[in-house]
Amino acid sequence: MATQQGVLVSYKGDTMITAASSGNLPLCVLLWGMGSAKQINLMTAVDAQGNNPFHHAVRSQTTDVMAFFNQQTKGMLTPEMRLVDATNSAGETALLRAVPTGCMPVIKALLDEKSDVCN
Repeated sequence: MATQQGVLVSYKGDTMITAASSGNLPLCVLLWGMGSAKQINLMTAVDAQGNNPFHHAVRSQTTDVMAFFNQQTKGMLTPEMRLVDATNSAGETALLRAVPTGCMPVIKALLDEKSDVCN
């Protein structure tokens, strides 16, 4: 279950975490707009393991949602607080979660963003 304000934004039962997990870019865009209208940062939503929507996006094995999240958060985050380097409760970054999938386009996209394996 997602926690924090991200659960306040859903469409037909789907939250940003479920949309990111399935790699559903159109739904992520819709939810992002709904969150923006309510002034809610959907990147603060986390599951029971502390994974945010970006962590889930890398496991979907598509770069579309990852690129969208990076584009949308560019001006929101400081250089010290980069989405690609956010860690979950186990201390895993998005790159560390992506490696077991073996999805080279996702791993390459994270490396191009200068993601760190451990933060």
